[in-house]
Amino acid sequence: MLIAGNLATKVHLAQLESTLIKLANADTQIEDLKIQLDDALGAEEMVVQLTERTLMLGEVTNVLIASILLFS
Repeated sequence: MLIAGNLATKVHLAQLESTLIKLANADTQIEDLKIQLDDALGAEEMVVQLTERTLMLGEVTNVLIASILLFS
């Protein structure tokens, strides 16, 4: 029985070690995904700002074109 008990303990320890490795890998992946999410949110904000700036510049361009046509 002692041999079987030791074998079972070794198997459980091996499973525990495997599970801990998987957990560590999952933690690393979670941190990587958090960084990717932060980067994506930053890029989204940049796109919003650039879109707003493009629309504003389009309006300025239209005013300038209208002024040029008025004085031509």
